[in-house]
Amino acid sequence: MVNEYFVDRDPAEKPVFEKLLTETKHSLPDKLLEFLPHFSFVMLKPDAYLRGLVPDILEFLVQNRVYPMKFTPMVLETNHIDNLYARFAQIWR
Repeated sequence: MVNEYFVDRDPAEKPVFEKLLTETKHSLPDKLLEFLPHFSFVMLKPDAYLRGLVPDILEFLVQNRVYPMKFTPMVLETNHIDNLYARFAQIWR
């Protein structure tokens, strides 16, 4: 099922999703892959942190049955931020 989720895409998106599938298989234990369709990536922007909103946002997510599984605060350098936004731009073209 996981393979179909990533591979059964519009031809223009297919290369991006195939790469994402490969990276995901290397990053997650096999036992978690079957649950992948139930996972989402959530990134809280720096202004939410600076405004002290992260605890409220996390509480809101849990109240709405979205449970953080791996919470990793990071300080990103400018080049990392540029790369991150560039990757999202590629996916959403």
